[in-house]
Amino acid sequence: MATPELPEDPVGPAGFWSYAHRDNEQVKGRIVRLAVEISDAFSLLTGDDIHIFVDRAHLEWGNEWRARIDDALQEATFFIPIITPRYFRSTECRRELLKFSGHAASLGASELLLPILFVDVEGLEENSDDEAKSLIAATQYVDWRELRLADESSEAYQRAINNLARRLVEVARDYSARPTLTPEEIASAASDASELTEESPGIIDLMAEMESAIPQWLETITEFPRQIEEVGKLVADATPKLEAAGQSPKPFAQRILVFRTLAKDLQGPAARINTLGEQYATHLIGIDAGMRAFIAQVSSEGFDEESARDVSEFFDSVVGAAAASRSTVVQLDGLVASMDTPAKQSKDLRPVLSEIRTGLRAVLDGQTVLDEWERLIRDAREV
Repeated sequence: MATPELPEDPVGPAGFWSYAHRDNEQVKGRIVRLAVEISDAFSLLTGDDIHIFVDRAHLEWGNEWRARIDDALQEATFFIPIITPRYFRSTECRRELLKFSGHAASLGASELLLPILFVDVEGLEENSDDEAKSLIAATQYVDWRELRLADESSEAYQRAINNLARRLVEVARDYSARPTLTPEEIASAASDASELTEESPGIIDLMAEMESAIPQWLETITEFPRQIEEVGKLVADATPKLEAAGQSPKPFAQRILVFRTLAKDLQGPAARINTLGEQYATHLIGIDAGMRAFIAQVSSEGFDEESARDVSEFFDSVVGAAAASRSTVVQLDGLVASMDTPAKQSKDLRPVLSEIRTGLRAVLDGQTVLDEWERLIRDAREV
């Protein structure tokens, strides 16, 4: 079953099918076929099309994704992640999930996030240290764990397809019935949602809270390079030993010993990087709520001339932090990817590399939050 052709400029409801391509290969294309089945069922139920974008490698995905986000999801736009263990190991999948979730939440449209749990995932709990897992666990995800094993032509499978399509129809209908909000109305709604009262902090009070919290967060992220440098040094020291082992009478046995020693030496830095990742995520989550409330309040209430310069300078500092972090993320992304080869070579290295990867992932995920702050600040300045 082929992916349906899309018009050059699709309008109306749309869906972004987010999945790990390797998962789709391992189930012989079943994940992509599911997207097509749901699209067909939606069309049958409504007489209208829903355009589901299934391949982020295609130009249509990126163009439409940016357009929908930039237009504040004026049309019902579903994000449908296919949840598997591999999904949470994909940097791109995680970024898509966190970016869409934050954007939809800021518009009060969290129902547009519709995860499908495809297989069991360890640690899928609301109190998980993994922000992405915690996010999915808190949603009303669709459980497809048994259905993925069912015959695709069976009544049970087709009934489940119909039920899922009906859910999309109902959410799309409710979403379309809402009035289109201006940026000012969106900001006002966000401000109202924070239940501001006469006792609530004002703009300057919120700025003071942010200023006291941000240094802790920045201190955490500045520690990462030192730990990463230590990891690099240990790996560099082990490299000639691995080369020498390859020339020994028992090369495989000697390489195992070198990897085992390296794994032991990496335990300290790995534990510190993992702890730093947890602290980074904790600080960022704590700042996020206040940051969004502050930006919403500035957008809806404005500010007097006396505080205008302070607010502008504060916004500049946040945007600057987001830009600086973005360059760091590129380096960390490469480091995470570089761990795949040694992890395959040595079983002893896998636990410490996994611990390092978990800590670094917190920073990679955090960039999505910073990007959202940057977008909200840009919108606030345009109001």
